[in-house]
Amino acid sequence: MRAPMLLKELHYFLLLSPCGPHLRQLNTIGTENNQIVQTIAWLRTHLAQTVRVDDLARQANMSAATLHRHFKRLTGLSPLQYLKNLRLHEAQRLMLLEQERASSAALAVGYESVTQFNREYKKLFGDAPLRDIARRREQLLGEPARA
Repeated sequence: MRAPMLLKELHYFLLLSPCGPHLRQLNTIGTENNQIVQTIAWLRTHLAQTVRVDDLARQANMSAATLHRHFKRLTGLSPLQYLKNLRLHEAQRLMLLEQERASSAALAVGYESVTQFNREYKKLFGDAPLRDIARRREQLLGEPARA
């Protein structure tokens, strides 16, 4: 019952903090930061689709170079690197919590090649999907590792 009030108060204090101007830029419609936030939201909802930077730029009303520059400034990654990380984290979630097989998770998040998925997964998380998920299950859920 008090949660909505506490959330409003937290938002108020965040907006008054030194981060306030940056947060306002993220949420003010029409700003470049907000256009990037909207692009990220679109990427999240269209995770499995083939994405071209030119199409993202057109959707954000920016040139491809401008989108790339602002996206990298805000996230630290290019749009396609960010999408790859999103896909890999979602695939990890599917395997860990939804008990999906690595191949099914890879296809569900838009990978056409399971081999490429396995290679990129290992590069990001440090281990092959099966071993990584077994280790994480053991750490998080106390289940014995089954790799």
